[in-house]
Amino acid sequence: TAILCLFFGITSLLIPTRMFSSYGITLTAAHVFSVQLVGAANLGIAFLLLFSRKAKDTKGIVIGMFVFHIIGFVVSLMTMLNNVLNSLGWSAVGIFLILSIGYAYFLFKK
Repeated sequence: TAILCLFFGITSLLIPTRMFSSYGITLTAAHVFSVQLVGAANLGIAFLLLFSRKAKDTKGIVIGMFVFHIIGFVVSLMTMLNNVLNSLGWSAVGIFLILSIGYAYFLFKK
């Protein structure tokens, strides 16, 4: 997850219009601002995950990441079902779903 957050954080900050053009989206200046803020959040998440790897109690982080990925899955799925993005948008749905399942496993295992 940290590697994905690093990748999407850096690309959102440095090349937002190129990144989103891959999904068939043309960004306005206001969109670029929003995408770059989300990129900053992704970098924050990446560093949080990287530097907390050896923490003894990570349940709060796992809960937060589970909620983040479930919401990301729902929003991405709704976006795709409403034909907002091109077919590459299904990759976001898949990534959020896989990571949701992974965090659910760690959250609910006994």
